[in-house]
Amino acid sequence: MNKKTALRLMSEACTYYTAICVVFILIQAIIRGSFTNDAINCLQFIMFLPFTLFVALGNLLYRHFKASSSKRYISHFLCSSAGFLIGIYMPYAVLSKPSGSNSFIVITLCLSLYAVALIIHAIVTSKRDKKKKEEAPYVSQFKKK
Repeated sequence: MNKKTALRLMSEACTYYTAICVVFILIQAIIRGSFTNDAINCLQFIMFLPFTLFVALGNLLYRHFKASSSKRYISHFLCSSAGFLIGIYMPYAVLSKPSGSNSFIVITLCLSLYAVALIIHAIVTSKRDKKKKEEAPYVSQFKKK
């Protein structure tokens, strides 16, 4: 990984981290009614960082990975899933200690929602690209200049 790619990854991860933390703080303030000491859980805020790093890595692989779109979608899904499990679900599991069946249901539901969003994105992107190719004018390669 060269310096420019690493800088882009860290910049994107920091942007995501800041946005997620601000939204989470605002949601906690709305739910609890005020900014109290117990509104912010330090473990969750620390673990948002690996989540955002994995999501930024997934986005970087999706945008700059020179492979078929299915491989890019799979790499994005794997990175985002690993980020969710390590950064979001792990602090929840440490604090609330859910049962095995609850864990399975939560993980399956979240990954299924992500997979549905990924499929919708793939369909929209393919239709957009197909339309763009159809609108492009034909230029003969064999025409004398």
